[in-house]
Amino acid sequence: MNDKRIDLGLGELNNEWKLDSIQYIDQDNIYYPYTELTESKFWYNIRNLKYYCQHWTNTTKDTLNPYHKTKRIFYVKSFWLWKNKLEAEWDEYINPISKFENVELYISYNFAKERRFNQIDTLETDYKIQSDLKKLDSLNNLGVGGWICGTDLFDFELDTIGLSKTKTDKIFRSWKLK
Repeated sequence: MNDKRIDLGLGELNNEWKLDSIQYIDQDNIYYPYTELTESKFWYNIRNLKYYCQHWTNTTKDTLNPYHKTKRIFYVKSFWLWKNKLEAEWDEYINPISKFENVELYISYNFAKERRFNQIDTLETDYKIQSDLKKLDSLNNLGVGGWICGTDLFDFELDTIGLSKTKTDKIFRSWKLK
């Protein structure tokens, strides 16, 4: 399957990857990449088919440079072998800008629709979030209050941008990733 992944611009699986877990996806723990299924058909499929997600982690990543962090593979497993099918894959790449921010690139491919969706976003690192929470906790202990004017501690808006394959390939080259 790696040849097909390479053709589609997805990261390949090799001995640098470790399968962390396989998650059964039902209505209570749904986590599904970009899809064009109508909501009613999507929930019908969830109820009547067994969806799973494999969570893979790169074991040889250098977190000081751009790296391929995770891969998720969504598939349907059936008692009837001919009904087994690969639904989608989702790759996450990280480019650490500083200890406060990362650029995160997501590439997903929906095999059923033969469609890809790439997105990029700049997000705070765990270090920045923990640092801000400690600062907020210190201010609360001093009696200053929980809201720090001018910060984005409570801003959950994401600035996600959809990308073409050409633009994604340009980002890979600039990050020196294949």
